[in-house]
Amino acid sequence: MPEHKPWQQSHNTFDTVTRGNFTLANKLSSNHNAGLHAEAVIDPDVAPRAVAYEVLHNSFHLEFATHTQLQGEVKSTTQTVNEMFAAFPKDYLRSWHRIITGVYDEGSDGYVRLFPKARKPFYKGTFVNRVVAFDAFDLALTSETNLELIDLRALVIEYIADLKAIIQKQKDAQEKLKASSARLEPKRVACMKLMFSNLGFFIEKYPDSPKDIERTFDLTSIRRYALAAEVVSNEVVVSIAAGHQKEAGISLTPTMKLLVKNPTDLPIIIFLSGSNVENQEVPDTHYELAPHSEEELFVAQIGNPQYRYMYILNENSTVDAQVSIMILN
Repeated sequence: MPEHKPWQQSHNTFDTVTRGNFTLANKLSSNHNAGLHAEAVIDPDVAPRAVAYEVLHNSFHLEFATHTQLQGEVKSTTQTVNEMFAAFPKDYLRSWHRIITGVYDEGSDGYVRLFPKARKPFYKGTFVNRVVAFDAFDLALTSETNLELIDLRALVIEYIADLKAIIQKQKDAQEKLKASSARLEPKRVACMKLMFSNLGFFIEKYPDSPKDIERTFDLTSIRRYALAAEVVSNEVVVSIAAGHQKEAGISLTPTMKLLVKNPTDLPIIIFLSGSNVENQEVPDTHYELAPHSEEELFVAQIGNPQYRYMYILNENSTVDAQVSIMILN
């Protein structure tokens, strides 16, 4: 049976190539808006369309500027969070540890009560789990009567307050960016729909002169992105922020074989879980993928093959990571 392929012009190419790409949408829209006004100077029939499109374009462009500014805020606050976590082992944990070992011998009951899982939870795992470790450490210090440990708790409280404040600032910026994206998307769609309508107008006006049609549209950018937008692949690319984990979004089967690639300079931890709860602890059975490497892995090599969910963990405190996963069978 021949494969069904829809007529190439039966969908809105402007919408297709700009989905998930507000920057390209703004470029196409700005070019089209300017083109319409240029055409209107020589053709009065175009003037109403230029006026109508400018209203939509200006609304989209203004929100796009806001969106770009909020992206900068998210990047800035994220960098501050990453730097605080990255500096912790060297600038804080060592000095805290020295104070504690001056009171309790390492491995003693008092030491274990403060560090039940040693120091690893403070600099390994997701940022959320590390904050939990700080809070637990603070609670453990509340019953201490030693003056040095009382003073230490004051330092711990100050650090946790500063850390949570910047994390909250990051979350606020992310929420504002998310809200801007929600406002921007329908504006993008509206611009692309009217642009598609205008294409029909110019095709009718210049059926024998494609060059006259092209003057009003940025076809170079469309051609560059159209192929990439229509490619269908069984490869999944997962981006993981510094100090975070992410569910890969793949429906696993017990016998599945995967090609996993790590193009970054960071080691990546891959593990399986029976649930999709956020910020899970890494189980004893997991797979560590070395930097700049690729491996063919059966699900059973990563963890329990009966588990449905695959997680990627980036423990690095400063650098984001990316992993590609291709289903081989």
